[in-house]
Amino acid sequence: MRQTRLLRLEYRAHLLVLLLIFGAVVAARAASPDTDRVATARAQRMSAVRERCKKSALPYPPRELFIRAFKSEGEVEVWARERSGPFARIALFPVTAKSGALGPKRKQGDRQVPEGCYRVVAFNPRSKFHLSLALNYPNPSDRVRSDRARPGADIYIHGSNRSIGCLPLGDPAIEELYLLALDVRARSQRDIPVHIFPARMSGEVWNNARAHHPEHAAFWSELDPIYEAFETKQVVPQVEITAGGAYRLRQ
Repeated sequence: MRQTRLLRLEYRAHLLVLLLIFGAVVAARAASPDTDRVATARAQRMSAVRERCKKSALPYPPRELFIRAFKSEGEVEVWARERSGPFARIALFPVTAKSGALGPKRKQGDRQVPEGCYRVVAFNPRSKFHLSLALNYPNPSDRVRSDRARPGADIYIHGSNRSIGCLPLGDPAIEELYLLALDVRARSQRDIPVHIFPARMSGEVWNNARAHHPEHAAFWSELDPIYEAFETKQVVPQVEITAGGAYRLRQ
């Protein structure tokens, strides 16, 4: 009888140890930045990501990253550099779904993709859309100019091929961009800028956009010098937001 009790106690002790180990493993995986999706992306995409940087004579990860999106063309550009001087474009990803129309986002439920100057503020490795990069919408400009009570929120660059108000790139592309942004941030760059334009602000597509949406002319005139500044020098322009919410190049 005594031996039976000892065996039961020993069994319970072993079971408790196993539960503690399992709990520790679960907690460690939850705290790790390399969750299963990110680890899988590293295994499948890192060679492609490194090759993109290598083609532009950049180390991996580069020191700085810059993202530009163009709604009319449905494209997202990824630019990088190592030190001072011009950025190099290392990737061009097509947007896999569109919502809303040209023009800024101004209220919750308008289905609009924002337009303006943003930054990556969070990484979600467990997104409903595979992986996602959260943007700081509403930014200080949006908080002045959009609906004060319900400006909307939760704007991401993410995977999949569906979205309302976000920029979906499909799973393979978001894996590359997510790894780039994650590693650049870990190395040196806390704030990764993201500029979203109605279109590339020159040429036929832009002329058509302006002709069909004169109601946005004043707002787009704020974005135009920001677009042109980067086009001229391939250096991310310094942008400030006035008390009235307008974008302005910092002098």
